Amino acid sequence: MSERIAKEIAAIKAALAKLAKMEFTTIASLTALGYAPQRADKTVLYGSGASGQVAAGGTAYLGAREGFISAEVDTGIPAPYAMTLKNLLIRTRSAQPATGTLVFTVTANGVDTGIVITVSAGASAGLVSNTANTASVSALQRVAVKAVNNASSDGAQTASWSIEADAQ
Repeated sequence: MSERIAKEIAAIKAALAKLAKMEFTTIASLTALGYAPQRADKTVLYGSGASGQVAAGGTAYLGAREGFISAEVDTGIPAPYAMTLKNLLIRTRSAQPATGTLVFTVTANGVDTGIVITVSAGASAGLVSNTANTASVSALQRVAVKAVNNASSDGAQTASWSIEADAQ
């Protein structure tokens, strides 16, 4: 076997290993989270918080799978086309400490959009949403969710997030 073919096989194996780790969301699983889209042909960007927490007074970012990461550039999902983002949903797995809020903001290339969710100090675990605001992003901009914990201890554990993305 030539060296070129061996490298190609190794690259395919690496890609398959990454694919095996990916999670896929269905309309049924979104409905189970408390969200029922109007049409089945919507595009949804989503990610896992991996039950991670933002440190006291800290800022971190959510992307597709990694949980919380300190740099937005390392987590952003590239927009495949120009789109309008709306209907942000976040599920927390534990209560937010009573000493401060936990604020989630959708970012595009590291810039805050108007899509924001504030989890109140002392709020119980559960689903929180922003279905009122929208944001436009251009093709290839990175989309991520920034989390700022204003509490004096680690913030609520974050299970997952999703946002609807309509083509412009």
